[in-house]
Amino acid sequence: MYVHRGFNYGYTYMGVRLKNSQILANLGAKLSHLAPEQQSDMSTLISEYSHLFPDVPGRTDVIFHDVDVGNCAIYQTTPI
Repeated sequence: MYVHRGFNYGYTYMGVRLKNSQILANLGAKLSHLAPEQQSDMSTLISEYSHLFPDVPGRTDVIFHDVDVGNCAIYQTTPI
């Protein structure tokens, strides 16, 4: 289970670690349903970007999103 509590200055993570490093170490088993060429392509791609799959999630300010809520009234709340 993964539980987080968000604050303006970062996140506190509590709970069980994600198992990305274990999956990356045994990637062949996870890709066995693919054709050999697809396995090779996926393995190369995932290995090249393995730094994007840490066991502890992080934060980024590189992306953002907007949610169009139409003409709804603005509602604000404080983090839990």
